[in-house]
Amino acid sequence: MPQNDELGCLWNADDERAYAMSGKLNFSKLDAETRETLLHALRAGENLKIVVFENSYRDQNPKAPNFNILKARGGAVPSSPAPAAPPPDRDDDEPPF
Repeated sequence: MPQNDELGCLWNADDERAYAMSGKLNFSKLDAETRETLLHALRAGENLKIVVFENSYRDQNPKAPNFNILKARGGAVPSSPAPAAPPPDRDDDEPPF
């Protein structure tokens, strides 16, 4: 199921102490546009938006990854987004709880 925006995959890790995943990012199969977006994000110190989907074909192959990692629409996002303005009815000195 390779796609142009597929970045990698994750497997559930067998760890009794904590829920964990392990996986890999595979940049060799990226199309030129996706590779350029990724390189631009890295050079600019930006984050790359991703989405993770459960692998629906895992039941056909138990060694297949549990999840697939894809590039999200929109590609890169600034690494330090502008802070959100507080709601108009909230005082900044007020505790958040």
